[in-house]
Amino acid sequence: MVAPIIPALSSIFGSAVQTVGLLVPAYLIPYGIATLLYGLLADRLGVQRLMFASLAAFATLTALTATAASIEQIALWRVLTGLGASGVVPLALVLISKLFPYEQRGRPLGWLFGAMAGGWPLARR
Repeated sequence: MVAPIIPALSSIFGSAVQTVGLLVPAYLIPYGIATLLYGLLADRLGVQRLMFASLAAFATLTALTATAASIEQIALWRVLTGLGASGVVPLALVLISKLFPYEQRGRPLGWLFGAMAGGWPLARR
């Protein structure tokens, strides 16, 4: 959701557009790396416990991003948010596989990915 507001953030914080553009990978790179670790953590700590922690981290760190007073602070919050949020989707897939037999997984998977695809345009408004 940052990409469309890069010009505005550049103006507000008096930073170059290229610098503000780094906020996108500041979230995505930690997100991608941490996604690989959540399965291992879930095996040790439990899927539901870790899912709730990931959701709480995502909500809390997203709210804290709004308090940032500089591009550097936003970048820090984005890195931490990426680390915290990266467990939501993989763990949701694990929960679906545990809660539904193979023959019944289509509908819950459709709802999950439909919510992800449908939420993106709604969040941009």
